[in-house]
Amino acid sequence: MITHIKDPDSDKIIVFIHGLGGSKFTWYNFTNYFNKKWSGNYGFLLKYFPYYRIFINKEFLTRKFKKQWISKLINTIFLPFEKLYFLIKILWSKRNTHNVELLDNYITKNCKESRNVIIVAHSMGGLIARQFLINCKKSQIDIKKYRMLITYATPHKGSNIADKVTIKRIKIVSYLYTKFSIYFNYRISPQIGDLASLNEFIQDIEADWSRYNVGIGLNFIRVVAKNDFLVKPESAMQNDKEIEFIKEFEYDHGGIINPMNTEVAFEPINYFIEKLNMLEYKDEIYEELIPEIDYDNFEDSENIETY
Repeated sequence: MITHIKDPDSDKIIVFIHGLGGSKFTWYNFTNYFNKKWSGNYGFLLKYFPYYRIFINKEFLTRKFKKQWISKLINTIFLPFEKLYFLIKILWSKRNTHNVELLDNYITKNCKESRNVIIVAHSMGGLIARQFLINCKKSQIDIKKYRMLITYATPHKGSNIADKVTIKRIKIVSYLYTKFSIYFNYRISPQIGDLASLNEFIQDIEADWSRYNVGIGLNFIRVVAKNDFLVKPESAMQNDKEIEFIKEFEYDHGGIINPMNTEVAFEPINYFIEKLNMLEYKDEIYEELIPEIDYDNFEDSENIETY
């Protein structure tokens, strides 16, 4: 994976957050395209926040062997394992509040010294990012260092698919499920539940975002996939009145961040590049330390003028 754009020592950091069932390799094509198209004078460090553990690095193998038939064979062999691992990740895991805590630790470790942090999130990753910023405001932590949050196909108002499968519609099942979850500290399909508009996770984010004025001063950009069957456009928009912060493209849920060819123009990333160029970045401040003079014990006869 690409670790930086132009400048390996840049003070500007972009943090990528994948969605449900994804990994840091979700951003492989995105960052390759970004790296090729970026023409600014300054560069960025690229960080990938992974809240799922990666057991099979298929992407590494397919890149290691250049021949196309070998790549196809690897894809065929690993496809069943990928599907099984995807099911395990989304069906047996902790709530998104746990992922928010992981993000907090990750940013504290990797972005502590930077005054220019951009967050790029896909799908559920956008909700994790928003809850993280809300928690900062609740703790009275200054969020001015976060120059922009851009979300791609994020269900800000819930996913219509998650609404159909959430167990909260069936009270007795919901009751038994909650008891089971508390006992084992893990939940069956908790993150899908978090994506339902009926869930308190979605509702609390929307309420707290306004209550703590998180959006004020933050470039909060929403990119909408018009052909998305998982997240309706009105949900990905979050607030359809803020037209200047919303952009729609004719892609599906995964395609909105996945350019297949760096030679062909990919507008969802070009739009991101356009917004990056419009940001005003903060310069790092280095204070020169001047030693204080102890006048009570000051003795320097050569510098004392006599009259």
